[in-house]
Parts: sequence; C-alpha cells; structure tokens
Amino acid sequence: MSDLGPYRSLSVAVDDGIATVTIDRPDVLNALDTAAVNDLDRAFDELALRPEIDAIVLTGAGDRAFSSGADVSEYETADERYHRPRSRQSYEMVKKARSVRPPTIARIDGYCLGGGLTLAMYCDLRIASETAEFGVPTTRIGQIPGGGVTYRLVELVGEAGAKEIVLLGDRIDADRARTLGLVNRVVPAEELEETVDTVTAAIQNAEDGAAAAAKASINQVADETDRAGAFAEETDRWLAQYLGDAQTKPAGDDGDVSNEH
Repeated sequence: MSDLGPYRSLSVAVDDGIATVTIDRPDVLNALDTAAVNDLDRAFDELALRPEIDAIVLTGAGDRAFSSGADVSEYETADERYHRPRSRQSYEMVKKARSVRPPTIARIDGYCLGGGLTLAMYCDLRIASETAEFGVPTTRIGQIPGGGVTYRLVELVGEAGAKEIVLLGDRIDADRARTLGLVNRVVPAEELEETVDTVTAAIQNAEDGAAAAAKASINQVADETDRAGAFAEETDRWLAQYLGDAQTKPAGDDGDVSNEH
C-alpha cells in the first residue's frame, strides 16, 4: 500500500491498483470547504497520471456522512467575488470524477447532501448503505442549488425526479434513491465495504484496461447529441481497441468462448 499527498482534508491510499480517496473532515460531516475542493481537484489530477490505478473509490471518514455538502461557515462573510469562482472551481472538480481515466465508485454511508451529492453523482457508480440519506436542501434556506447539481440530477433521474429532490428539499432514503436511479446498489451497512470490493475486483478482472476504455466510450455516447455521431464514435473506439488487441494476441485467440457479440 502507498499513500499520496500530503493533503489537508483528504487521505489517499493506493492498494493493489485501487485508490481510496477519503474526505477526512468527520467533525463537520465531511463538509467540502475550499481546502477540501482543492485537495480533491489535485487528487484526481495526480491519480490520472498513475497508469497502475484500475479504479478509484471515493468515501467519507466515519459512518455519519459521505459528505454533507458545502461548508456553510465559508458563506458567512463571502460575497460574489468569492462565490462565482468558487462555484466554478467546485464544478470543474466534480467533473473530474467522471472524466478521469479509471472508473470511480462512490461508497456512500450516512448523509450525502448538496455538493457531496454532486460529487457522488459525477462518479461512475454509486453504492450506498441502507442508512444513507440523500438530498439537496437549498430551498429550505431560501436558495437555489448550484455547482452543477441540477444538470447532473436531470441526467441521472430525469426532470420529475430532479424536481422531487430539489423542490421539496426533503432527504430521501437509500431505497427511494435506488428507485429513482440515483444509486446503483443498496446494501446493509455492514456489507458496504465488501460490496465495493467486489465491484472493484470485477473492474480489475476486465482484460487490457477494457473497463476504463468502455467508460470513455460510454461517456462519449452520453455526451453526444447526434445518434449517428454516437454510433460512429463507438465504432471507432471499438475498432481501435480490437485492432490493437489483434496485433498482440496469437492467431485464433479472440478471447470469446461464446461467439456472441
């Protein structure tokens, strides 16, 4: 195992190809202050340069919260000159969870709110404990959400689901989050770590970095508004990988025992 850093608000450990990034501010429910956002931004950049990383797991320290969102203590004296660049900085950071080469998995226990939910939503997969709670509570304090949360919510759960979460301002439980499509799996809290380990093992079992390549392909298709263009891009990526593999594999070895495509 190796550690990256130092970071002010994170711990980053790499073990056998899996990087675990832990938001380490349990005394404030892992709220994201400027230092934490800067740390996460730098961690994604540094992990992107490590070709041995097969997957990245994001989580929060302790069992009370993945992240409760933005650290509101920074809002008390800030003005527009702070908020506008801070919002942009946070948005650019969370997007890296989706764009970074290795697949990213949010391991969610406890509260996952506001900016913490935005970070989780930009991960490729979200696995939650039965005790996890999700929400965007900004309307409760007379604000509208920012930082890219509404756009990503609509992408994941549709307009109706996004409006349910944002307009009502209520926290929803893990089962409701699963029904809406906000999370991929919900498991008992005591099985959360083991379940995430099973998922990362499946990613590592994909040959020749296929999981990371497939992630890039799916991202491209999801971002493509033109269906014909999406198909062409998918075909180009598949051929590039297939032809590259064909040059390195023995004749007759196509890695397929079922002949199904």
